[in-house]
Amino acid sequence: MKKIIILMCFLCLIFGTISPAVSEESGRGVSLGVSVGAYSIVMYFNSYRFCGELGYQFTERIGIMGEFGYASTTQSYESRSNSYSSSSKMTYSGVPISVTLLFITPVTKRFSPYVGLGVGHYSMTIKEEWTFQSPYYGTDSETETDKIKGFAPHFTVGIESEVLNRVIIFGEVKQIVGKTKLEKTDEYGYSKEDIHFGGPEVKIGIRFYFKD
Repeated sequence: MKKIIILMCFLCLIFGTISPAVSEESGRGVSLGVSVGAYSIVMYFNSYRFCGELGYQFTERIGIMGEFGYASTTQSYESRSNSYSSSSKMTYSGVPISVTLLFITPVTKRFSPYVGLGVGHYSMTIKEEWTFQSPYYGTDSETETDKIKGFAPHFTVGIESEVLNRVIIFGEVKQIVGKTKLEKTDEYGYSKEDIHFGGPEVKIGIRFYFKD
């Protein structure tokens, strides 16, 4: 509940900031976009991320962007000897949802760098599959799945370039910094550990504006 209240306060701050500017001038309105890039699901584990976005540019210099994405990566390990073989596979997947307040600085009509501040909700799944085979002990396999969620702030730097009327290509770097807790209860007892997630994200994409 506390994290939800923080997110709501952030959204109120965004709309409080843009309201005076909106009354002064009009921007390009609604935009739709898609992007692809490299993303850190958890610290030190990078993956490809696919993202859709919905934005609104209130003025020439102020906009807001909402994003919904999916990312996944897999890490495998295998070991063999004369008496046994074992293998394991770790699959990390994430569903990031975020909102960003953008501050745009048009350099020319077709070229605009921007910076942004925002917050996101990150839902992550860590699945471990383990197999052991031995002529003496037979075959054993296990699967364990952990799910974690958390909010995290981020900072964004990007560049837009207009290639056609209302069609923009963009490149963006985002730094995400988050931490949450992973709690487990099993036959061995209870455990809790800190999970650091996020990191740098680099992506390219295309945006379609519905207004000049």
